[in-house]
Amino acid sequence: NTLFRLNSFATKLMVQYCKLLGVDYLRSSVGPEIKSILANARPMEMDPAKLPPGQNIEENFQNVKNSAERFLNDIKKSIPECPGPFREICSFLQKTVGEKFPGAEHTAIAGFMFLRFLCPAIIAPDGFRVISNPIQSKDARRSLVLVTKVLQ
Repeated sequence: NTLFRLNSFATKLMVQYCKLLGVDYLRSSVGPEIKSILANARPMEMDPAKLPPGQNIEENFQNVKNSAERFLNDIKKSIPECPGPFREICSFLQKTVGEKFPGAEHTAIAGFMFLRFLCPAIIAPDGFRVISNPIQSKDARRSLVLVTKVLQ
């Protein structure tokens, strides 16, 4: 459970390598839903203490759920476009994790792809060059964070 939650030098190196090689993949896999969230601000706040007047938690929950499903569908459809080096990293993870922790191979690969690559790019698409301009809206940034919490 902690394999990709630590910030070791090796983990940081892998993240930077992926950022360098994966920008086009990010743009095609998570870019469309990120742009949709930024262009069409749907209410997504689910914390009752932060809920603006007039918003409904159930509707907001449905918005988060729908957006998370769109992200997952887009990611699933983009698997054939996944860069070769990523596939090699995942193959290496599968082999090495499987040797030490049999049965945890898929968790390790998902941890790498989601915790260290896809979700950080969703939260900070400007920092991963998925979009060209910084996010100005605090609500849009909060929406990206909330959807990412579901994806993780």
